[in-house]
Amino acid sequence: MFNPGKCLPSLIGTTKILHIAIYHFGKLFLARTHVEVHGKQLVENFQGNAIFAANHASELDPFVACLALDQAGLLRTRLPLIFLSREKAFYNDMGFVKSTLYGGFLFRLLGAHPVTPKNERTSEATRRNTLETHLALLKAGYPVMIFPEGTRTMTGSLLPAKMGVAILSEESGCPIIPLAIDGTFKLSFGDFWHGRKKVRVVFGTPLVLHRHRSTIAVA
Repeated sequence: MFNPGKCLPSLIGTTKILHIAIYHFGKLFLARTHVEVHGKQLVENFQGNAIFAANHASELDPFVACLALDQAGLLRTRLPLIFLSREKAFYNDMGFVKSTLYGGFLFRLLGAHPVTPKNERTSEATRRNTLETHLALLKAGYPVMIFPEGTRTMTGSLLPAKMGVAILSEESGCPIIPLAIDGTFKLSFGDFWHGRKKVRVVFGTPLVLHRHRSTIAVA
């Protein structure tokens, strides 16, 4: 039987403290940004834990998503917000800074936890349990943010979604709250920070998935 306690990150308490500090500092630092939020009425009365799923066109998307979640009243009481990330090797060809920070200890301390690398999923068990840390976090009451495409789009068009978001929802019983992010493709940090370009986030109706088979393999 799955035991969430065995899979919970040991520094999750520290991550929560960091997220609370970042939340208050970030509201000041990003005060000039302009994120227009639609569909708040679909989620404003939402209670309990959830999986937040968004499209991914920019490294700024996590900031945009958090600002939108805060406007919708879904963030402050749900910290820390855990991000599902790629394995460390995925970032190795992205330059020294990114390959050092992304996927490593600091990344995890800040709440970004990677899936099991694809080349290490050597059996049915490892394929089925590749999201076990994120599942444990959800069952312990921590919300998870996932970008179902698995990577950033290089063209601005949506990429096919991976199955991880469905697996997490079915296994945890947590609904999926979709976010459509528009306006971040090729958006510079300067334009975002100064609010020179409008970014829009649209919330969708929470989706509840029911398990329909006993095992699902991760693509």
